[in-house]
Amino acid sequence: MRSVNLKFSSPVTIDMLKQNLQINPKIGSKKYNPWKDRNSYTRLDESYYNGQEYWVRLPRAFKAFTDYNMIIANPTKLKDEFGRSLTNSIELKFATDHRAPSHNFEHDFSVLEQGVDSELPIYVTNLDDISVFYNTLTADGWSKNKRHEVNPSSLKDIAVKMPLGVRDLIPSESGVVQGYFKTEPDINNKAAKRNNWFFGQTTPYYVHAKLGHYNTLVWVTDFATGLPVEGVDVSVYKDTYAPDKKLPSELAVAITNADGIARLPGTKSLDPKLKHAYVYWDYQSKDRFFIRCQKDKNQALLPLDSNFRVQLYDYTDDYDLYPDMKAKYGHIHTWGTTAQGIYKVGDTVQYKLFVRDQSNEKFVAAPRNGYTLKVTDSMGKVTYEQKNFKLSEFGAYDGEFTIPKTGAVGWYDFELTAKFKKKTTWTPMRVLVSDFTPSPFKVHTALNGELFHVGEKVTANTVAMLHAGGPYGDAQTK
Repeated sequence: MRSVNLKFSSPVTIDMLKQNLQINPKIGSKKYNPWKDRNSYTRLDESYYNGQEYWVRLPRAFKAFTDYNMIIANPTKLKDEFGRSLTNSIELKFATDHRAPSHNFEHDFSVLEQGVDSELPIYVTNLDDISVFYNTLTADGWSKNKRHEVNPSSLKDIAVKMPLGVRDLIPSESGVVQGYFKTEPDINNKAAKRNNWFFGQTTPYYVHAKLGHYNTLVWVTDFATGLPVEGVDVSVYKDTYAPDKKLPSELAVAITNADGIARLPGTKSLDPKLKHAYVYWDYQSKDRFFIRCQKDKNQALLPLDSNFRVQLYDYTDDYDLYPDMKAKYGHIHTWGTTAQGIYKVGDTVQYKLFVRDQSNEKFVAAPRNGYTLKVTDSMGKVTYEQKNFKLSEFGAYDGEFTIPKTGAVGWYDFELTAKFKKKTTWTPMRVLVSDFTPSPFKVHTALNGELFHVGEKVTANTVAMLHAGGPYGDAQTK
C-alpha cells in the first residue's frame, strides 16, 4: 500500500505526533508497534521558502479496504518546533481501497530436487488468474509452446505465497522447463517475456563444473546422499535460452567415473577467443555453453553463465584469489637476460630471451614463428627493432644492438609481440642505461684484526688492482 501523510504549514516532529494523534481503528497490534522504528528529527536546520509545506509520513500499518478516523482532540498539546500549538481540534476521515493487484517473483532460475516436496514460489495479491506459457526440454530439443493455467488464492488484500507449479509443467520426474507468465488483471503482460521469464528444472543431481583452459572438469553428485554418480553421460554444447530451435550438436562428450568426474575439452578448443565464456544475465539471444548430464531418465542442465557462476568472494576474505580466464596463448610467459646488468650510452647490449606456453602441469613449447622485438628507451623512442623472427628449437632468441651515443639514460624495455596473438605485448626484461664512467681498477682493504680497543694500533693494507689484471700503481690514498 502507499503511504499516508499528514501535511503541516510548519515543522512538527514525529514524537509530537505520536503523543497526540489518535487513529481509529488502531494500527499495529500488541506484538507490533508501528511507531517503534520511526525516529524523530528536527527540520529547523532546513532552508525555508514561502509557502513551504511539511509532510509527516505515517507508518505503513493501515489495512486495505478499511474506514479510518484520525483525531487530534487536544490542539493545545500538539505544538510545532517553534512551540506554537493548533487553534482547533482536528478530525479526518478517510477510507483505504483494495490493494492493487501485484506479484513478486524472486527466482528466475530454480533447481528443485527430485523426489522432494519443494516448489518454485510466487507471491500474489488480488490476482484472478495466472497463465504460464512454457517449453520443456527433451532429447530432441525444446517442445512446442504449451500453456498452463494457475488459480491464485482467493484471499483478498494480502500477499499470498503459492507455488507456480513448475513440477506440474515437466512431464517426468526429472526435466527442464522454461517460460513466462501473464496475469489477470494485467500487471506487466507487455513485458512478460522479459520480466516474468523463468528457467527451472527438477533433478536428482548436483552438478559442479570448472571451465579451464585445457580441460573442463564436471563433477556429478547425488542430492539426496551427496555421493558421486557413476555412468552419467555428460556433454557440452553451445546454445541460447530461446526455445525456437532443435538442440544443437554436442561439442564434446564424456562419462563420469567412479568419483562422479568427467573431463571435457577446455576453452582452448571450445572457445579460443572467449566469446561465449563470459555471458551475463539471461539475455536469450546470446550464445553460451551448456553442460547436460543424462543417466536413464534423470537429467540435469547447467548453463555456463553468470547466473550459475560461483564467485570466490562469497566464500573467502582473501581477495588475492580470483578467476582469470585467458584466451588462446594468453598463458604465455617470457623472460630474458643480458650480458651485464647496467650499460652506458654507446655500449653494445647482448641479450637472450625465452618464450614458453603453459599447460596444466608445466611450461611447454610456444609457437616458434611470427615474433617482433622492440627496445624502447626511457623516453618511449624505439632504439632497436627485430621483425618477424623465429625462435630456436629451444624456444629462445638472442641478438645484440648498440645503444646510440646520443640515446637517453634510464630503463630500456624489451617489448615482444607476435602475429598469432593480437593486441598483446610481453615484456621479457628491461635493462638500465646510466650516465657513468666505469672504474678501471678495484680496491681491497684489509685490517690487522677484527676487534680493537682504545689505544691499540690499527694497520690497514690497501691493494688496487686493474680489472684486467696487474697492479694499479701511483694511486693517491687518504
